[in-house]
Amino acid sequence: MRVQLIVVQGKPEGKVIPLNAPVFKIGRGETCHLRPSSEQVSREHAEFQIEGETVSVRDLGSRNGTLVNGERLVGERPLIQGDRLQVGPLLFEVRLEESVEADVTVARKPKHEETLKGYSDTKEVASFQGDKAAEVKPTAEPEPALPASS
Repeated sequence: MRVQLIVVQGKPEGKVIPLNAPVFKIGRGETCHLRPSSEQVSREHAEFQIEGETVSVRDLGSRNGTLVNGERLVGERPLIQGDRLQVGPLLFEVRLEESVEADVTVARKPKHEETLKGYSDTKEVASFQGDKAAEVKPTAEPEPALPASS
């Protein structure tokens, strides 16, 4: 899953911030991924957890709190598409997108399995009648080979 924060209120309005780590922190501290330079933002303000198809946020004991859709965040909360998150003077909109790579893998897997199911285990075995080999026929027409990737 691809997760992004879009700044909808604040000095860098319109900026898109990708959350590229399974744990993503916002705060002024050096260990944070996003470091706003506002005194209203604590050193470690909020943390996002990205696991599979779920994204959640929790406040890290910040002085001014973290708001989700206008409500002060208590504990951890899952996020959905379009949620509004406020950290100090910054207001973000959450954007969630499914991973394209996962879709491609899933789309190709059944086609590959069907190709394998179309052949019997003995398709290469010819039966002999006297000195002549009988014709070998696969149980299904083979698909064209894919070009080898380098």
